[in-house]
Amino acid sequence: MPELGWALVSQFHGKGYATEALRAAVAWGDNYFAQRQTVCIIHRDNHRSFRVAEKLGYKAIFKATVSGESNTILARPAQGRSSAG
Repeated sequence: MPELGWALVSQFHGKGYATEALRAAVAWGDNYFAQRQTVCIIHRDNHRSFRVAEKLGYKAIFKATVSGESNTILARPAQGRSSAG
């Protein structure tokens, strides 16, 4: 399952750059991965990334703790064109 990941230098947080860039990445994935959902994994304390993921249609599906770090796995259904389209 394709995973979308991102990191942004803190001086650029809160300016909409992550959302804009990730919208483009998600649109590309919707076309390239045709009809496959994508996931992202976000640390429980990364509230900004949760907001960006939610704007893009990701929903929490699973919580996991690895090496003491709590993460949430979020999934987004494919929005790509069908093979008939």
